[in-house]
Amino acid sequence: MRTSLLLLLTTPLMLASASVSALQFSERDAPASGWAAHPSITADGKDGFVLNWQQKSAEGASLHFAHLDRDGKARSSGQIAASTAEQTWFVNWADFPSLVVLDNGDWVTYWLQKRSKATYAYDIHLVRSSDQGAHWSESLLPHQDGTASEHGFVSLVPAGKDRVLAIWLDGRNTVAAGGDAGAHEHGGSGAMTLRSAVIDRAGRLSEAQEIDSRTCDCCSTDAARLGDSTLLVYRDRGADEIRDINFQVRSKGRWNAEPGKVHDDQWKIAGCPVNGPALASNAGRALVAWTTMQGESLSVRTAVGDTQGFAAMQELEAGDRTLGRVDASAWGKQDFLVSWVGSNAGAGGNAIHLAVIDAGNKIAQRSVLHPLAAGSNPGMPRIARSGDRAIATWAEVSKDSARLRMVLIEADAATDDRQASKP
Repeated sequence: MRTSLLLLLTTPLMLASASVSALQFSERDAPASGWAAHPSITADGKDGFVLNWQQKSAEGASLHFAHLDRDGKARSSGQIAASTAEQTWFVNWADFPSLVVLDNGDWVTYWLQKRSKATYAYDIHLVRSSDQGAHWSESLLPHQDGTASEHGFVSLVPAGKDRVLAIWLDGRNTVAAGGDAGAHEHGGSGAMTLRSAVIDRAGRLSEAQEIDSRTCDCCSTDAARLGDSTLLVYRDRGADEIRDINFQVRSKGRWNAEPGKVHDDQWKIAGCPVNGPALASNAGRALVAWTTMQGESLSVRTAVGDTQGFAAMQELEAGDRTLGRVDASAWGKQDFLVSWVGSNAGAGGNAIHLAVIDAGNKIAQRSVLHPLAAGSNPGMPRIARSGDRAIATWAEVSKDSARLRMVLIEADAATDDRQASKP
């Protein structure tokens, strides 16, 4: 399937985005079989991608990878790890593994493993490959608290040479000493925290820090390098239950003393919406995409800024069928791609949407990337850019099956040629 999609926008937006090429979408066969879901994707640091996902079977759960070329075809693939009878994994549509390629070429990923029978008592098991997936290290925990509590919603960022910066939500304060995280409300004994540590190839941990002492319990985090700093976005939790998106900046090995707020949404909610922000950086600028609620409907918003703060937000979609579940990547020289799950207007149901956002936070293009079948849960669609191409991936999960979907995204060469020929 190969379709060139000129995206339907109002005239002012088209005029503002005349230099942006139309997007061309091509569906690719995902290199996975059986029950496969919870994919994530990243650039390989050259001209390809690394896809990772989880599979389930009667024996348990397993974590897999595929090294893809620029066309989305698998160069190599393999199993990273698998659960055992004594090592039960926490496998969940909202909290799932990702993979990062470090500056020295090492790959680092992780799985979530249960520490006790309590539903939300699980640890982060980090592993590393120095030969593009042929071999994997023994796992290690980036957290050293030893509590049977929640540790997840991880962001991994290169930290120079062979070092990786791991950032995660940490529930050590939600359980009493020696206690167990038996309920997701955490018993009211303490708040979820946000923490980080740096790990090198030898498995040494350093620079362990608490970033925020009170955050939302189960919204994903995201982080990216911006110049010499690392920018982090996450959903905060105020004492008054305002749960807006904060950002934090790490430079010279330390996080700022206080976070900033991306936008003052003032979303008051007594529980976690399980809908975290996404972050991408390009040409010295950063874009944040997130979900919030104003009135009775969810909305998807974006803002562009840098380590000093973010300018005015814009709304991409709002309505009864808006689900959020955002992701973002760089695109072109200074633009961004944003994906989200929203309404399939005119056709009913839901769809995965894609928009190109320029450096001024204006919508340059937008389209329905893929309509969703009734009853299908796409989880958290992920997107990554490598060179002049990007890949979007998600899972098509129904009651009895789960399979991965992938779409290759390119700039339409014909559009580029037409623009270049203009006087």
